[in-house]
Amino acid sequence: MNNKKGAIELSMTTIIVVVIGITLLSLGLMWVNNLFNQLGTSTDDAFRVSSEAMSDAMSPDDKFFVAGSTLKVKSGDISYIGSGLQFFADDPTDAKTFTISVTSHQDWFETLPFSIELQAGDSEPIPIGVKIPSNIEKGTIETVTIQAKESDGTTYGQEVIIVEVI
Repeated sequence: MNNKKGAIELSMTTIIVVVIGITLLSLGLMWVNNLFNQLGTSTDDAFRVSSEAMSDAMSPDDKFFVAGSTLKVKSGDISYIGSGLQFFADDPTDAKTFTISVTSHQDWFETLPFSIELQAGDSEPIPIGVKIPSNIEKGTIETVTIQAKESDGTTYGQEVIIVEVI
């Protein structure tokens, strides 16, 4: 009789452990799903900002474009610089790969995507993310050079902007 009671207690403990494990697994999966949804929304917003800047201010003969000459960002915030790239070539079948680079003394900047292939006549928005760490003092100014380079390293276009922490 005692063996049966011990077996029931063991199975109850096993059931409770399994239920707790499944609950924690479900909560963890929901957290990861939420994190990726937020990341996707942030990336979509970055491309939207860049597309709007490109359509509003980029002239038809600009090879490389960066919206504005200054960007003001609060310490601890994330913002985006709208930029765009157009590839001009005599042969409509030409295609080139371009790399976007950001030169700065700070590591606040990230381009999405770093490299892009364009066909002749194509244009593409390229968002540049700016994340200012919360420990950066108000009034800090950073000069940033944004370059589009061809696959052979030749500079295709270049813009300089000023980022000010407000």
